[in-house]
Amino acid sequence: MSIAIAGCKSPKQTAAIKTQDQVIADKNNLKREWVLKTLEGNAEGNKALQSLNNKPYLNLTENIKGFGGCNTIGGGKLEINGANISFDKIFSTRKACMGNEGNVEMFFLAMLNNAKRFKTEGHFLMLFDENEKKLATLVATDWD
Repeated sequence: MSIAIAGCKSPKQTAAIKTQDQVIADKNNLKREWVLKTLEGNAEGNKALQSLNNKPYLNLTENIKGFGGCNTIGGGKLEINGANISFDKIFSTRKACMGNEGNVEMFFLAMLNNAKRFKTEGHFLMLFDENEKKLATLVATDWD
């Protein structure tokens, strides 16, 4: 009796290939507009977020631009290296922000500053800090 095995890969090799493919897909999937859905572990920020008619968003199709909850945000440079991410030199306009709009914007900008890693799953973008603690979930505006 003879057994022939052709083209098999060990599970470890297959997992590494899937991880590499997933990172590439994640990077390509980032070039969209994303609306803030939740600020993880921030009950005050989430309560304020739910009360807003105009939710914070990021447009990552070109340079970083978007809306923080009260002010326009932009400029900066999006840096991607594997699953690492950084939002460098983001600015915002300086309109006086009162109440929930101001609170959400403060939390949103702080979250972007602390974001060091990312992951996409379908139409969701998750941002994490350097310790892999989830900071926020955003949803793509163009999903079906």
